Amino acid sequence: MPERPRAVFAMAAEYVPCVFPPGLLARLRAHLDIDPALVAHDFAEPGCGRPPPTPRSS
Repeated sequence: MPERPRAVFAMAAEYVPCVFPPGLLARLRAHLDIDPALVAHDFAEPGCGRPPPTPRSS
């Protein structure tokens, strides 16, 4: 069997059980290499609509 595609949830971890009930999560895990404990929640990139951070003086 070929390697399963990898996936990650993009939401706060506490929402995973609400959005993906146990049966649905089991079906996803059967087809995807996914760890429900690994959740991406911060997609901000430096310089993306925000001013750069002010350097700290020594």
